[in-house]
Amino acid sequence: MARFPEALAEMTCACELDPLSLVAGTGLGRVLDFSGRHDDAIEQYRRTLAIDTHAEAHFDLAMALAHVGRLAEALSAGSTAAALAPDSIVYAENVAYIRAMMGSRSEAEEFLRQLHERSETSSVSPFLQAHLLLALGRIDDAFERIHEALRLRAPEVVYLLVGPDCRPLRTDPRFEGIRQRLAFPQ
Repeated sequence: MARFPEALAEMTCACELDPLSLVAGTGLGRVLDFSGRHDDAIEQYRRTLAIDTHAEAHFDLAMALAHVGRLAEALSAGSTAAALAPDSIVYAENVAYIRAMMGSRSEAEEFLRQLHERSETSSVSPFLQAHLLLALGRIDDAFERIHEALRLRAPEVVYLLVGPDCRPLRTDPRFEGIRQRLAFPQ
């Protein structure tokens, strides 16, 4: 809902209550990243990873690094997350997303094809496909997948209003219809 000051206060409190919590530390980093404080988020993820390795913290670190254009570092962090959780399609998609941002379009297109094939036999969120399509600059296709994610009530649609990667969608006039469908309180 983009209530970043409140979210920051809550996550800061969670970290104060349990300073060794990897989940709270990673959550604080995500609030910082989504609120546009990418460098602070990177520092927070690194503090969390200094406590212990945590796939989610590596994944979120990769996203924050990508948000500031540090793509080689992002790829390293994303690859670490994928290695720590090899069954995570989300972490694997993130690596493909970063590779697409680095110009490896063919690898990203191949992963997109694999996501499509996998979606025919198991549950794959259309949001993942939309995310990768955004990295490839295929905005019209991304909108199509977002509409499918909305139809299926994919939980990741909550990121549409706040995720830095979703900015190209939010600046498109077609997004207003999506915003209305989400019906989040203002």
